[in-house]
Amino acid sequence: MKKKIKGLSLLNDLGNIKTSDNKRIRKGVLYRSSHFAKLQDGDEEKLIKYYNLHHVVDFRTEEEVTKMAELTNSKINRYWYPMLESHENRMITKENRMPILKDMSKQPGGAKQSMTNYYCLLITSKKAQLAYKNFFDKLLEIDPNEALAFHCTQGKDRTGVALMLLLTVLGVEKKRVIKKYLQYNKIKFNFRFWAYVGMTLFISPRLALHLDKILGARKEYINAAYQTIEKEYQNIDNYIRNVIGLSEDDIQKLRLKYLH
Repeated sequence: MKKKIKGLSLLNDLGNIKTSDNKRIRKGVLYRSSHFAKLQDGDEEKLIKYYNLHHVVDFRTEEEVTKMAELTNSKINRYWYPMLESHENRMITKENRMPILKDMSKQPGGAKQSMTNYYCLLITSKKAQLAYKNFFDKLLEIDPNEALAFHCTQGKDRTGVALMLLLTVLGVEKKRVIKKYLQYNKIKFNFRFWAYVGMTLFISPRLALHLDKILGARKEYINAAYQTIEKEYQNIDNYIRNVIGLSEDDIQKLRLKYLH
């Protein structure tokens, strides 16, 4: 029986997702998560004992990692593969929420367009591409019986694009990929709802609408990533092979390792 981890707002097992050839991702080996900086006493032991979690990939920027360090002196192996430079990361954190939100609300298309642009950057950024390569290299390297979690801050955007690429490599159809990406909204409903209510009541209803566009996973955001790949790199298979650098042998090894 899995135990609740109070210090994690998101720990989502990718197990049982069906692939196009009717295989399924093994349960308890791959997790999409939020950051691990707020683990409470006993949480790490639960992660190891009940989730068999031994590896964590962190996509956050240097600034985020400095402000919210995680898994220091830990039995869990942590691998830091930052996707972007700190100045490129337009996500709202507690410290810079209001200035960024106000800035986004003044731009053409508001927060929605800013988020769409952000997802395009997560495809074209050389640093992001290196992070994906390192991520897949680690998946190829680790013991297949030890679980790995991958995350950014909330587990939505950077993690969402990594999720898109991982599920595609494992042979999951696009519609199922998008469905899994959007599952974030259900898991984090309370977080989004109370953030929206608080912003509406105490600051600005107009800014609350922009905030919700930032905090939610939206189909048009992940589609922007797909469209950027098609525009700049022809198709997602070409991106995976020629940009990230996965060979056909690598892909088959990953499928053999994580599917049944």
